Amino acid sequence: PSAIRMMLALAEQKGWYTNNTDIQLAFVNAPIEETVYIKPPEGVETGENAGKVYALRGSLYGLVQSSRNFWKLITAKMREFGMHPTTADDCCFSMRTPSGEELHVMMVVDDMIQVGNSKALLNKFLEFLRKDFTVTDDGEIQWFLGVNFSRDEVTGAIQASQTAFLDRCLE
Repeated sequence: PSAIRMMLALAEQKGWYTNNTDIQLAFVNAPIEETVYIKPPEGVETGENAGKVYALRGSLYGLVQSSRNFWKLITAKMREFGMHPTTADDCCFSMRTPSGEELHVMMVVDDMIQVGNSKALLNKFLEFLRKDFTVTDDGEIQWFLGVNFSRDEVTGAIQASQTAFLDRCLE
């Protein structure tokens, strides 16, 4: 998406930090609003459980409304932290503190890129997320949505490459 290119261009131009994270089991963390019943998986039906259905207490992968449920949850968490969705893209959130610290987050389902001028604010944001989610912190962005990113240590230039994807296509 163009929002990713914009955020990384901003980080390159201003010399800001970049970070890449993933929320583990994102959909399972989201509450479910509707009453949904499922049959147990094969092999689980035994004894007095045979023929029963189960009411879900949370979202599951594969459930139609799981993406929406997670989106509502993560949007509420972003707002709780003080972030606001941008007008250009609902998947981008931004904040600026009174002291001038900035943090911008781009989300694609449960994968996130963070860009900002304050490592302390970035760490505070990750700790905030860890209160409710299991978060994998991959550090400075290297891979996101199948694209390899690298940053020149001298110039700060950020380069994107899809050679791994092309290699797989040519096999």
